[in-house]
Amino acid sequence: MLEILEDALAKVFSAFRSVNVFLTSDPPESREWGQNFTHVYAFIDEQPVDYLGIASFSHGKVTDRAAVRVDRIFNASYRASLNLYQLSNLIANTIAHEIGHTLGLDHSQLPTDVMHDGLDHRIHSLMPPSFHAEQIILMNNAIRKHKVLLA
Repeated sequence: MLEILEDALAKVFSAFRSVNVFLTSDPPESREWGQNFTHVYAFIDEQPVDYLGIASFSHGKVTDRAAVRVDRIFNASYRASLNLYQLSNLIANTIAHEIGHTLGLDHSQLPTDVMHDGLDHRIHSLMPPSFHAEQIILMNNAIRKHKVLLA
């Protein structure tokens, strides 16, 4: 289980390699960051929901909250008989999708896009997350605007 999550996080970090953002699975150092960071919660809960993840969103702006329901991802994986590699991809795509929202990205109409509304486990379990050039530019612009507002 831990190895699957580590693999998924490595894929998430790779997906954001061209985005001017610092990702860590460790709690942020309050002296360095204060409250200037986005919380992404990955958790398991017994409450039934019909989504894999959810995030605060404002088009073209940085927001501060996202949540990923790992239990729902495991459930979808089990129902679809995904292997461990596919499960890792689905976890990574879900986390990347929600972080994308917190960096100002809206949903995409392209079924294979990480930002497609309603990640399809049959598609998004087959490949690790990635963003195309326009999405990277939009996220970097949102981050740049956010830094100006904080200055």
